[in-house]
Amino acid sequence: MMKMMEDQDVRYFRYVYGNDMVPRLPFDDKSLFFKHFGTTLYFNSFYDGKVMGEEPNKNYFSIVWTIPKYINAFWEVIRSLILPYWKGKEYKESHVERLFRMVGMIIPGLAAHGPKDYVDVTRLGTELVPTINE
Repeated sequence: MMKMMEDQDVRYFRYVYGNDMVPRLPFDDKSLFFKHFGTTLYFNSFYDGKVMGEEPNKNYFSIVWTIPKYINAFWEVIRSLILPYWKGKEYKESHVERLFRMVGMIIPGLAAHGPKDYVDVTRLGTELVPTINE
């Protein structure tokens, strides 16, 4: 598939927000013949973006990333409360979205998969200029 996309000069970018677990699944695995491909446009919880070959923390269940994921989940709850005052009332989250963020403090990365963060990345995120070879 990737060879066909390269032959046709198809540009493919993977947007990854913070600790979203979905873009990391399934894990890259040679025995299952699976590998994520395409340039990764990674955005952290401050909406700062980076063009990367692969997203950080590829193994979502890594013990090393446990504490940073919980700290980030806590920050995302705080950010959901202050963002409307900081960037404008159109960034106010509904009660359901805030509840989802609270669940994200128990299962970090779950709330990061919500569409709100990906929409906010397009509105508030760093402008990136990816190239095909990155």
